[in-house]
Amino acid sequence: MTVTLPVPFCSSRLLARNDPLLGARGVALDIVGVELEDTLDAGWRRRVKRVADRLGWPAPRFAIGRGENGSTLGFTAPCDQLLTAREANEWAICAALLERDPGHWGALREALRDGTIAAARTDSARPNPATSIEEQAALAHLQRIGCDEARQDQSSR
Repeated sequence: MTVTLPVPFCSSRLLARNDPLLGARGVALDIVGVELEDTLDAGWRRRVKRVADRLGWPAPRFAIGRGENGSTLGFTAPCDQLLTAREANEWAICAALLERDPGHWGALREALRDGTIAAARTDSARPNPATSIEEQAALAHLQRIGCDEARQDQSSR
């Protein structure tokens, strides 16, 4: 019997330069119903670093906040790529969870594909959910939207 669980976070947001979690611009994801143990933490960080490498970002600085209701996962990202970084954060934790326990987290494939995860975002930016949880497809997707986001930022100046 396969048991599926809801999405693993309650909010996904952009962080201002002076946010206490990072003290810099970046993104944060409040995870719930998940214990952030070493294997999951390492899987999340590894995937975020791969995104940063693929998109030519500076090495991200990570921060984890621990609260009564769960953990907050944050990392720094270029100011013209924050929407892409937010999506990368969502994908990275989902892919790490699926790798760790595919039986419990199998529904994350569909949640990413259908845009269900984007509903947890706290701003009004139009969601652009990852088209796949598989790494190569997700990295290619993030690279495309990252390029689009950077171009839009340049044209708005």
